[in-house]
Amino acid sequence: MNNVYALDIPAPNFDGDAWNDLLNFIEKKRFIPIIGPELLRVETESDPRLFNDWLADKLAAKIGVDTTLLPSAYNLKDDVCWFLSSGRCREDTYTCIRSILREITLPPPRALLE
Repeated sequence: MNNVYALDIPAPNFDGDAWNDLLNFIEKKRFIPIIGPELLRVETESDPRLFNDWLADKLAAKIGVDTTLLPSAYNLKDDVCWFLSSGRCREDTYTCIRSILREITLPPPRALLE
């Protein structure tokens, strides 16, 4: 695939009516906004952090990951790969994440409230 070309597509221009329509669709649950992980900052016991980073730390502790063997900025994927390499089942990580999320009460991030 040698001939790859970037498409020059202009960004849509949203006017006030378009924004109102979008917000109404979200309110009626007819549209689900997709947000990036950088908007999911949570207040933790020590400091504000990205939710995914916080969850990676909690999962690593719960499943017994030796984080000294992971990259310094490890993530959920690193936790799961370590877990699988120890011969365990991927579905068990889902159960562990669900347990972590049930045990906490975090307020919604400010970006989502706005």
